[in-house]
Order: sequence, then structure tokens, then C-alpha cells
Amino acid sequence: MDQKNIRIQNKEELIKYSYHVAGTVGLMMSKIIGVKHKKASKSAIDLGIGMQLTNIARDVYEDSKIKRIYLPASWIPNISLKDLNNLNKFTSENDEKISNAIHKVITLSEKFYENGFAGLKYIPLSTRLGIFIAANVYRGIGIKIKSNKKKYLRERIYLNSLEKSLITIKSLFLFIFIPLMNYKYQKIRDILPNENL
Repeated sequence: MDQKNIRIQNKEELIKYSYHVAGTVGLMMSKIIGVKHKKASKSAIDLGIGMQLTNIARDVYEDSKIKRIYLPASWIPNISLKDLNNLNKFTSENDEKISNAIHKVITLSEKFYENGFAGLKYIPLSTRLGIFIAANVYRGIGIKIKSNKKKYLRERIYLNSLEKSLITIKSLFLFIFIPLMNYKYQKIRDILPNENL
């Protein structure tokens, strides 16, 4: 899908794009690891979408350097590629618009992570913990971006080894209490093409 120019207009197109590039991977992986419950597919798709939304939020600057914008146009009116990637000429007003859009993407990703976690109970125990840790580490990127408040940083945000280790330890602790956390799947999107195959 990234072989052609993409210009996402709104939230619905953002979700659909994220489904095509990552939600379908979540669905495929659930089949590979032996998930059989019918309700698991939606959670697998949503976890993939959540992770792709994190990618989009993290890579705004990097993507703009290769002439790609994945933030919905309706969230960044009058923002061009130059506004996203110019290190020398930028305005605080435009940077605030960009930052607000990135934060909206991260907030949306949180809903998809929650839905992904609602399906953990369907995943075989042998792979459940690894998926939970990987999702939380990825989710941590979005949390780190949000911690920069409303500042648009023209760089890719990474988690360092210490941050990854802390998230892993926290995930191990939370994993013990997952049955008590009562994650519930919420309808936050329409049915997507071929998701019920």
C-alpha cells in the first residue's frame, strides 16, 4: 500500500489504512499462533492497528522527508510537507497543529490497544506474555511522545534500553493481574474489508 502516494483525509481513512498495513498482520499472526476463538480476530486486528498508529505518530518527521503524510488532512489543515520537515523555517502555530494531530493519533491508538488487550484471553499461554510485552513496549513510544507535551520534535522518538526494561518489568507485573483488569472489547470502528475471512 505504501508504493503509491497516500493522502489520508480523516480518521476513518486513517483506521482503514492502518488496518491494511498492520491490522491484517495481526489477523494473520493470530492464525499462525493457533488462536481459534471467533471473537479473537477483532482484537488481533485492533492490536495491529494500534501499533501502526504508534508508527504513524512516531514517524511524522521521517515520513515527511520521503514526501509522505499519514496524519489526516482534516487534523492538520493548511499544513504542508515543508511545515513537517523544515528544520529552519517553522511557526509555533503550525507546530502546535502538528503536535495536536500527533496526540490525537496516540489517543486513538490507546483505544485500539485496549481492544487488543481484550483479546489476550484467547491467545495460547505460550505466546500471550510475549505479545503483551511487545504491545506495551510499542505503546510506550506513544506515551513518551505525549510526555513532550505539545511540542513537535523533528526527530524520531525511541525508547532506550532502560525504558524498554522498565516497561517489560511493569508488563510482567500487570500480566499477573490481567484476569482482574477486565479488558472489554469496545466498538470503535466499522467492519473492515475481509476481516471475517
